[in-house]
Amino acid sequence: MKRRAMTIVELLVVLAIIALLLALLLPAVQGIREAARRTQCKSQLRQIGIALHNYESVHGMWPAGSFQFRTSWEVAILPHIDQSALFQQVDFSPIPRQAPASRIAHIPIRLYLCPSDPVPEIYSGTITVAATSYSGNSGRGLLVGGFDGIFSHMTPSDPRRYAEGQVRMADITDGLANTAAVAEILHSDNRSRDRLRVIWNLPSTYSTEQISRFRGECAAIPPEPSTSGWVGNSIAHGFEWITGEIGFSMYNHLLPPMQPSCFNGTSVQQGIYTAASTHAVVTHVLFADGHVRGVSRSIDPQIWAALGSRNCSESIPP
Repeated sequence: MKRRAMTIVELLVVLAIIALLLALLLPAVQGIREAARRTQCKSQLRQIGIALHNYESVHGMWPAGSFQFRTSWEVAILPHIDQSALFQQVDFSPIPRQAPASRIAHIPIRLYLCPSDPVPEIYSGTITVAATSYSGNSGRGLLVGGFDGIFSHMTPSDPRRYAEGQVRMADITDGLANTAAVAEILHSDNRSRDRLRVIWNLPSTYSTEQISRFRGECAAIPPEPSTSGWVGNSIAHGFEWITGEIGFSMYNHLLPPMQPSCFNGTSVQQGIYTAASTHAVVTHVLFADGHVRGVSRSIDPQIWAALGSRNCSESIPP
């Protein structure tokens, strides 16, 4: 008895069915992978929260956002994330004009990098540096409340203006669960002109009385600013995990998540530095009590600002 061979039409039908199944399956697989990466990103923030609490238990205070030689809080907690050997390579002795952490600047810390971000974490040019996906909350913004978040400058250049000093648990009178500590950011890479990765230059300098206009001008930066004549700094936002500066490893709550970041004319300290992520709906935020939750880009700006301050007694809905 002869076996009938498959006809061309039948073969084409089988191939079409396979192609259809693959088309349906691949997005589902990609969605599962992104969900796993998003979960890992949240888990890393929780680990950072544990490290911050361990640091506070040892020193009686939160690490400074910027301390000796502009070194970041992420350098300070290295011993609490099983990176003591790396921390021991940092020389904090007062050597003029030398950044003591620069010798480890090129080493990426996996805990500080969200796996959902496809942008390379290492930039090699005139210098080689590793970025960070997580930034510390410096407060509602210098024009509004100074450094009234979790991280401040320990040794400010102008003590009369930036005299907040270190932050202790007792200073967070708004409640640990209502005060943001660390949030995701989209770090610069010195290559793209991504709207959320660059810190953009605004042509004017805005005063406290003009804060609403400042926010509006920054938020109005177009979706494709590289084609609209906008100029910005593409080597600042999270560009170096070792650098303790607003814009590098600290953000503020002047604009809700997924909005641009902007200098205030020539003033860096008074700028807008926003949280952001590659996740479709939310940006993950670690709160001072250690819990992590996703915050929507559509959050009420006043609530977002309230979550940025540690001691302003704002009313925050549950």
